[in-house]
Amino acid sequence: MNPKPSHPELPAWFTPPWPSDNVQECLFKMSLESALAQAQVSPDELNRWHSQRWISFAFVPMELNEPDDPKIVELHFVRDVVRSGLSDAQITQLFDQCPKPHSFDPERTAFSFRYGLVQAIPPVEPDEPETVIETHLDSWIQECDEALLTALQDQIVQRLNSMKEEQS
Repeated sequence: MNPKPSHPELPAWFTPPWPSDNVQECLFKMSLESALAQAQVSPDELNRWHSQRWISFAFVPMELNEPDDPKIVELHFVRDVVRSGLSDAQITQLFDQCPKPHSFDPERTAFSFRYGLVQAIPPVEPDEPETVIETHLDSWIQECDEALLTALQDQIVQRLNSMKEEQS
């Protein structure tokens, strides 16, 4: 099921929420009981959430990959929403608009009154100048963009001269 944002065009800093499905076996396992204890959720609460179709699993003994198992992520996300103060009807309506399972990153997921449930897109760090120049220099030379290369050369010479003047 695809998320149904109330507005078709999300701003560049949002993306529709999508469940985490990163499952990689690891040596560090944790029982569901331990995960519930750490999340301060009782087995009864988990089973109630499962009966409401808010969470994809019920309480049965199982081993989970610690700490990034999608079930642990889902447990924390659902717990946070359920304990937010929303009514059961509001929670059901919110979760009905989202893809299942609800294993969304709780650090990046928020509710927008305009767009519904969204995930923030981390800002992209700009490349270092050396990387940009190295990446594009060959194509600028191949394209014979002499004006661009000359302007770049002039800027570099001007900045180097300014640095030398400041040092003296």
